[in-house]
Amino acid sequence: MTVEKVSIPQSRAADVLAPTLRTVVTKAAEAVQRRATSLVPVDTGRLKSSIGYTVERGPDGPVAFVGSEVEYAIFVEQGTWRTRAQPYLVPALDAIRGAF
Repeated sequence: MTVEKVSIPQSRAADVLAPTLRTVVTKAAEAVQRRATSLVPVDTGRLKSSIGYTVERGPDGPVAFVGSEVEYAIFVEQGTWRTRAQPYLVPALDAIRGAF
């Protein structure tokens, strides 16, 4: 039996793996979004319906951002001196961590 060494230059390997990595990162972001949507407290539904994600190209590969642009989202997640925290994003991330 003959064994041949096969090597792919690192830049080429990144090009080959990029679509797969993007798919995995996107699926993870979707899972976090779904979980956060199920955990977020609802008053008017504005915050719940605003939770979304984006996947962008980072210096080391695809990067996902999950969250809301509603101005009070951070106060619900972390609380204020007047209101208790009602976390939904961090628990959502913790729930899917390890699955990907």
